[in-house]
Amino acid sequence: RPLMPRGRPSASFPLERRHLPVELWPARDRAAWEAACRPAEGPFDDAGRLHALSPATRSIYAAAYGGFLAWLAARGELDPDQGPADRVTPARAAAWLADLRTRVAPSTADQALVNLLAAMQAMAPDRDWRWLRRTPGRPGAAAIRAARSLPRDVPDPVALAGALQEWVTQILASPPSPDSALALRDALLVAVAAFHTPRRRSLAALRLGQEI
Repeated sequence: RPLMPRGRPSASFPLERRHLPVELWPARDRAAWEAACRPAEGPFDDAGRLHALSPATRSIYAAAYGGFLAWLAARGELDPDQGPADRVTPARAAAWLADLRTRVAPSTADQALVNLLAAMQAMAPDRDWRWLRRTPGRPGAAAIRAARSLPRDVPDPVALAGALQEWVTQILASPPSPDSALALRDALLVAVAAFHTPRRRSLAALRLGQEI
């Protein structure tokens, strides 16, 4: 099954919340990424650092760097003449992480920083990027554990099942039409998401008559 696209390229999201896909990166950034993913040209040549990784892992690293680029673009700091090695600075990394922490969970922000580090080590391997691990404001283990232990507002499954049943009954009572067919599909997706909690991309990839 092909990978579902990652990130938020939709224009409905603020620019700083998007993940620019590789094809929209500035030329120097695209070239560095392609070199990192390139196979060895001969038996005595080295492959790019990301070549042996799975497409899914490369997609994760690209999303992290693409998110950083989108954040720079939103601030008017995406200089097309800069390359990755000059674009990622301690000050920018700290500001990007601080902004990210206002929008996502501590564990998500921490993983985004780790993924950005992996992308930089692959695209600019001649520099030491270990300083990224010490970026000010990086969530510590205590903050991550505390966020994970917050109480969750979990809906009552019995009430949810009753509401879904009422919704489906109303749909089936209406005359057959493309709108009612779409509504019935939506109800089925809500039921699957509510009682099995698949990943969003797995849910979006489901096909009637195949997986369900």
